[in-house]
Amino acid sequence: QTNIVIEPKLEVDKFSISAITSSFISDSVTTMFNGGRIGYKVWQQENKSLTISGYSLIGFEGDWLNGCSVSYDVGDVGFDVYLSQEYNRREFWASVNLRYELIK
Repeated sequence: QTNIVIEPKLEVDKFSISAITSSFISDSVTTMFNGGRIGYKVWQQENKSLTISGYSLIGFEGDWLNGCSVSYDVGDVGFDVYLSQEYNRREFWASVNLRYELIK
């Protein structure tokens, strides 16, 4: 499976609001999702932080993906754990991501 995510984000103090465009590719089938995420930074020390988030995404053909995530950041590098429920297909999705922030 492959997941490509574009997520412009606005951060205000410990809160973050994101717009998400995501495409999931599995078994040669691509599903697009759009939606939003709200996060709260629960811990921060120098350039390290821990954020918890909740999100809701709407996709093609009535697909609907809700979930939560935990993100650990060190400078421009981040590690994420996502837990999601896809309601149209009745699937539970779990993913682990390593990311790099290109633009601040």
